[in-house]
Amino acid sequence: MKENLLKLLACPKCHSLLDFNKKEQQLICHQDNFIYSIIDGIPVLLEDKSMPMSSVQMDKECNI
Repeated sequence: MKENLLKLLACPKCHSLLDFNKKEQQLICHQDNFIYSIIDGIPVLLEDKSMPMSSVQMDKECNI
């Protein structure tokens, strides 16, 4: 995902900036602990399609 596009994307729930997990092709909101998928290069920024981040995933993200 292009860096300039990442600067424009925000969490639909809290409006904070999202982090990009390149390996998993996901956008992560650390404020709300939600994960948003990227499907065919298109971010799916819908609250009802987001996944809560598990404690294991939170630990992994903090160690990257």
